[in-house]
Amino acid sequence: MKHAVLRPVVAADAAAVTELVVALESSLYGASTFSQADLQDAWSDLDLEQNARVVCDGARIVGYGVVREAGGIGRAEGYVHPDALGCGIGTKVASGLEEEAARRGAHVVFHPHFHEAEPGGYRPTTFADPRNTFHEKAMLCRAAENTVYFASANCASEGAPSTSAIVNPDGTLLAYQPYGQQGLLIADIDLGAATGRLAQRLIDTRDSSRP
Repeated sequence: MKHAVLRPVVAADAAAVTELVVALESSLYGASTFSQADLQDAWSDLDLEQNARVVCDGARIVGYGVVREAGGIGRAEGYVHPDALGCGIGTKVASGLEEEAARRGAHVVFHPHFHEAEPGGYRPTTFADPRNTFHEKAMLCRAAENTVYFASANCASEGAPSTSAIVNPDGTLLAYQPYGQQGLLIADIDLGAATGRLAQRLIDTRDSSRP
């Protein structure tokens, strides 16, 4: 999808976004009870232009994400249509939301995800080892490119290719949870170091290019 475009959500996107979420949940769980009423309720306290994004492939919405902020902490969640998985849509949604949150003052971005083992897949033991999935290097980059703390949480499972980790605003690793082990990852952070400085670098060009 070379021409996929990221843009802010508008209210008229509700039906298409609902269809996307239902399609993804149905592919994962066999069924979905999500409705447009649920979506509109979730949107009721959001500034859609600031806090929500869709990725369009032509006229079709193939990705959707939202970030919620409270007390300088941004929590992002995203959805990709099952027909568009593996095409970089999720990365486009996530990076756009995280940059927007950092530009608006978030100090920490939370990134919940589910990355399970594949049959015969490599089983890592050290975070960001060159043999690991590229997703761990992406966590380091996400923190550095926005100058914020990046806290990524994976579900603990046997052989999981990635783990939960906290990354400093300069892109260095602060702490990570041992692979496959359940537990609570705790670390001290300095919110003053999360300036969002690099997230501001494109603010003028991005705003001037928006319709």
